Amino acid sequence: MQTSKRISKGFWVWGDFLTKDNKYLNSLQRKVQSKLNSPKFRIHLTLAGPYKDIDLKFANQLKLLCINTCPIKLELNDYQYKEDRFESFFISVKKNDDLINLRKQLFNLKEFHIKDKFCPHISLTYGIHSVQQKIDLIDSLPKININLIMNKLLIAKVDENINKWEILKEFGIKKNL
Repeated sequence: MQTSKRISKGFWVWGDFLTKDNKYLNSLQRKVQSKLNSPKFRIHLTLAGPYKDIDLKFANQLKLLCINTCPIKLELNDYQYKEDRFESFFISVKKNDDLINLRKQLFNLKEFHIKDKFCPHISLTYGIHSVQQKIDLIDSLPKININLIMNKLLIAKVDENINKWEILKEFGIKKNL
């Protein structure tokens, strides 16, 4: 297994959710960020990346993939945390066959650096925070009791050095069940 320094500038493919699911997640994110200092970022599920570059061909392939993919139901596990700036405090997401298959298809479109590492999650804050702060926060948050529908893929341009996350393209996942 190859190890190397994290790529802080690049492009990523993120999953996005139904409007009602985004409202729920954004309300949780606001509660978390009111307690833990964090840069502002769009709620998402990271699926693929980082890519050093992307081109129009990749964007067109991603659009076609979305046309031929069904929205994916995501089962949320619980709040978790790590001592990692970009996985500081998050909601873990259960891996399922549809999610794993989508990630493989993304890898087949364009290989990305961390193909073997996949811990699906939805970050609620970024930054370095004490373990005790995170434990206290979990106790103050509502129990997670919904599943989500991922119905879009986004291409995000990321520069973690300056806390910048820019959405370049959005593609609706179109195929009917």
